[in-house]
Amino acid sequence: MISLIVLQVTLIRIVKIRFTLFITFIIMLMPSLSLAEDNMRGALFCYPIKKIHKILDNLEALDAKYKNVIDINVNPKFIIKDGGSFPEQFFLRFDNKIIDVPVDKTNGATPTFLTKTYKYPKSEACILDPHRSKRPKYDEGLYFEMGLSPFFINNSGYHDIAELEKGARDGKRFYREMILSPFKVFMPNTDHFAIHHKNFLAGGPPIFAKTSSGLSKIKPTFYDGLFLVSLRELRTIKAEGLIINAESYDIKPIVSIKYLKRFNKLRKAGKI
Repeated sequence: MISLIVLQVTLIRIVKIRFTLFITFIIMLMPSLSLAEDNMRGALFCYPIKKIHKILDNLEALDAKYKNVIDINVNPKFIIKDGGSFPEQFFLRFDNKIIDVPVDKTNGATPTFLTKTYKYPKSEACILDPHRSKRPKYDEGLYFEMGLSPFFINNSGYHDIAELEKGARDGKRFYREMILSPFKVFMPNTDHFAIHHKNFLAGGPPIFAKTSSGLSKIKPTFYDGLFLVSLRELRTIKAEGLIINAESYDIKPIVSIKYLKRFNKLRKAGKI
């Protein structure tokens, strides 16, 4: 009986450690924002860029066998999620020098961002956005996307189970390369698939699993702007593939909803 209790306590500690390390991993990938003391965004917030180049170099060096099903598309840009405006100014700051980074106000693209960060690798990127200064620090009404999330190259509307399983394995490898510390060994499995397109209706696209007995409708879980399908669910029904009835979409391997929810809860509580 005592041995069973010890085992249970040990397992609980392992789960807690894994989750703590996962949160550490997420924090490392996020910009380290310079925020106001009251947990508001503030008119100006900045983050260091020194790790960006190392991450990009690691991903570039990945063996081609990890890039034949999924890959990244590095395209730094601002995405407006709240119907507001682009920032008043986006710039690099180094030794009291301001290096302006133009933002294309039609699509949010910042085509010179990477070139300038390589030229000033010790600088920090700063966003001047007074219109959102009173919002909580976790607000994503204005979102800066680097394009580091790996996505499936195939978007034909059909993904066989072998492709999905390989994409899930390779997705974990991609994210491990973004963790610049020994914590990378604790990276959780990317065993869910996030499906997204800006024109999707509230219910998402029609999604079906192809099985030996025909098609089975899949109801994705909606979370944080994404429609998510679990690899475990597909395996449970012995799916041969996944059918997404949409003309254009993105599908990416991602960690489980459990991890995403825990992270967002801690973030909104101001604990990370």
